[in-house]
Amino acid sequence: LYDINLLHATPSRGERRAAWVVMGVLLVGCAVTIPFATHQWPASNVLYAAAGIAAFAEMTTGVLLLTQAMLLRQQSGLALGLGYLVGGLLIDVNLLGARDVATRLCMFRLWHGVVVWGVLAYAVLAARSEPRPPLAGIERQARLAITGAVVFIAILIMYLVFRPFPLPVIIHSTDYATRPDLLVNGVQLAVMVAAWLLLLTARRKTVLSVWMGVVACAVAIDIVLFVLVTTLFSVG
Repeated sequence: LYDINLLHATPSRGERRAAWVVMGVLLVGCAVTIPFATHQWPASNVLYAAAGIAAFAEMTTGVLLLTQAMLLRQQSGLALGLGYLVGGLLIDVNLLGARDVATRLCMFRLWHGVVVWGVLAYAVLAARSEPRPPLAGIERQARLAITGAVVFIAILIMYLVFRPFPLPVIIHSTDYATRPDLLVNGVQLAVMVAAWLLLLTARRKTVLSVWMGVVACAVAIDIVLFVLVTTLFSVG
């Protein structure tokens, strides 16, 4: 189990090459998309449906990573699994509970932040030689992390139900290129690029770290297109 698990298994030469090919395709795709990025999709509901599918995939991935991290007693997998699980729950809460576009976009900003910091935490922990804490220790850490995630999601649900105060406005009509949003985008882009560089330059790579480098590349491109396009439901 320890040798074949994605959190620990050594990637083959083919897997490393494939990861670089995918990142190259993503970068070329970004360059090709930019001239058409401001065009609007004809049906925005398709994007909400895609978000629902993404939420299911993220929660499934989060549960899988948390389970494997517990078996291998790896804190990096625990951090990444928690980021995926909370990210998926955030999208679900957003789609089911947000009543207006402004609130929905604020929640999506929060989702971006959770995923980005989860990937960075994984990159930092995976870059060093991870000690294997006792099983009781990793179980305690997992319980604390999951309890914190549940409390966090519960607070968000209570906010969406009672609305005690308005969220900061990050869009005006369909334009969300406001100063606060650009600042958040800049911080998230810097964090994601740092995680990407850590994953690419780590001495010891695993199958998971190689493909998380691809994920970091994709999310960085997503943030770049968000900043360049600045309108809702655009091709970018």
